[in-house]
Amino acid sequence: MYGEEDILSYQCNVKGYKILYTPELKIIHLDGVSTKKTTGNNLQKNIFYYSHAVKGLKILLSLMDK
Repeated sequence: MYGEEDILSYQCNVKGYKILYTPELKIIHLDGVSTKKTTGNNLQKNIFYYSHAVKGLKILLSLMDK
C-alpha cells in the first residue's frame, strides 16, 4: 500500500530473481485497515496515507541510489 510491492520487485530484480505471476493465487487485503485506525476526518486520513506513501517512495529511491 505504501510502496512495499515496488520495493520488493526492485530488490528481486537487483538480485536477478525471477518474478512469476500465478493467477490461481489469491491474497486477501484488508483494505484501509491501517488508515481506518487513524481517527479524524478525511483530511487527516489523506495526510496519514500520503505521508506513508512518501516514506515508501524515499526508501525505494534510496535503494536505487546504491
